[in-house]
Amino acid sequence: MSNDPTSNHSLNCVFPGTVPFSVALTIWGFGLVWLSIAIASILHIRKRGERIPFNMGWWGFTFPIGVFTSATVQFGTELDSPAFKVLGTIFTVTLVLLWLTVSVATAVKAWNGVIFMAPCLDDGGCVPPVRSETIVSSAPGLELPSPPGS
Repeated sequence: MSNDPTSNHSLNCVFPGTVPFSVALTIWGFGLVWLSIAIASILHIRKRGERIPFNMGWWGFTFPIGVFTSATVQFGTELDSPAFKVLGTIFTVTLVLLWLTVSVATAVKAWNGVIFMAPCLDDGGCVPPVRSETIVSSAPGLELPSPPGS
């Protein structure tokens, strides 16, 4: 009896690797849909004439695109597929350009000392923290108990 947990799957007996490959390709397809939605959202914002201001959150673009790129390159290798190889190359070049853009922008803003500032602190847009005693004491008919020893 085999200790391989996939040996009991009938598809794997006929076509080895079919189930894992199918799952991987499905997940890659979902990634392609989300990438398309993200690109469309960015283009829609730009079409309205708005800009997306640079901040540290831009680093959040690099990881998912990097994982998606890695999966695309791996599909190209495993399947020996020219289409996946071309897509992998395009995604790799795009990822490197994105990484360089974000790195340079981070370095410039760090040098200028503005990358680590909260934007809402400049214009007073942040709500200052409120102590719970202030909230409770301002409620009509409620009184705070006196602290022990007072």
